[in-house]
Amino acid sequence: METVLANIKKTLFGEKASQNDAFLGLDIGSAAVKVVQFDVSQHKPVLKAAAIAQIADYGDSEQTRVANTRAAIAQCLSEAPFDASYSVCGVCGPETAVREFSFPFLSNSELEGAVRLEAEQVCPFNLDDGTLDYQIIDSNQQKINGAMAAATNKAVKEKQRYASGSLIKVGLMDIDGLALLNCIREIENSRCDATSVVLNIGYSFSTIAIIDEQRFPFVRDIPFGGRGIIDHIAEDTGLSPIAVSRALFTNSQQHTNLLERAARELILNVSETLRFYMTQKKSGNFDTVFVCGGFSLIGDLVELLGQNLIANAMLWNPFNKVDISRADESSCETVKNYGPALAVAAGLALRK
Repeated sequence: METVLANIKKTLFGEKASQNDAFLGLDIGSAAVKVVQFDVSQHKPVLKAAAIAQIADYGDSEQTRVANTRAAIAQCLSEAPFDASYSVCGVCGPETAVREFSFPFLSNSELEGAVRLEAEQVCPFNLDDGTLDYQIIDSNQQKINGAMAAATNKAVKEKQRYASGSLIKVGLMDIDGLALLNCIREIENSRCDATSVVLNIGYSFSTIAIIDEQRFPFVRDIPFGGRGIIDHIAEDTGLSPIAVSRALFTNSQQHTNLLERAARELILNVSETLRFYMTQKKSGNFDTVFVCGGFSLIGDLVELLGQNLIANAMLWNPFNKVDISRADESSCETVKNYGPALAVAAGLALRK
C-alpha cells in the first residue's frame, strides 16, 4: 500500500521515521490549521513555535478547499520560526478506528495475523483499503494485551494532499484521539492509578479520548461539533452562521440562552459515551473531563458541559504547564489565546 502508514512501521503509535529528523505537529482540521513544535531534548517539552490559521470558506469546490487549506498551512509556517522538515499529521472520524485487544500468548507472526483478524471484525471499513497498526501494552507467558489503530488510505492521502503544497513533508501519521492522550500524559503527568478523559470539540467532529490506569486507550469521534451548534442557533435566530460564530467567539451574551439547546446533541453523545465506557470497563475512576478544541472557547459551553455530565468539565490549555519562555512573541500569544485549540497539534508534536 502506497501510504505513509504502510511505509513507516508503528507510525500510528509514534516511532519516528528517523531519530535525527525534527518533527512538528500539523493538525489540519475542517475550519483551521494548527501547528506546534517543541524542543523535546529537554526533560520536559519546551515550546519552540506555534501558529493557528483559519481556512477560508471553500463552499462545495474540492479544488478550492485544497487550495485554501494549503494557504492556511503556509500562513502558519510563515508566522512563527518553525525549523522542522517533517510533520506528524492526524486523522479522525469514521475512517479511523482504535480498539484494544487481548490474546493468549502468540509468536510475532501469529500475533500479526490475529490482530488483523480482530480488526476485520470491529473496523467500520474494509481493511483492504486501509492501513492497520498495533502496539503491545503488556504481555507475559499467558497473554498479550495491546491496542490497534487503523485508518483508510483515503483519509491518509487526503491529509497528504493538503500538506503536499508546503515545504513540510508528512513523516508520520497518527490518530487525533491518540495524540490527545499522548498530550495529556506527557504534559499533565496524569496519575498512573487514574483514568484520564479528554474531550476535543472541533468544527465537524468532537473526539472523546480516554486512557485508563493500565494504559489502554478508548477513542470515539462524534460527528457533531461547533458547526452543528452554530447551525442550530442560526436556524433559531434567522442570523447567518458567520454572524452567530462571530458572536459566540467574542463572548457575546446574545445567544447564551440558545446555547444549551444547540449543544444538546453534543451533551447527550458525550454522556452516553462516558456511561458506556464505565459500563464496559467497570471503572469510574475519573472526576474531570479535560475540554479542549477550537470550539471549547465559545460562550459558556464548558460550564454547560460541567452542569450536565457525570464529571466536572474543565477548559484545558495544555500550554499552561509548558515552558514557553524560549518561544517568539507571536507563538506565546498564540498559545495563551488559543491553547485549547492546539491540543491535538501539541500531542502530535510530542510523538517520540
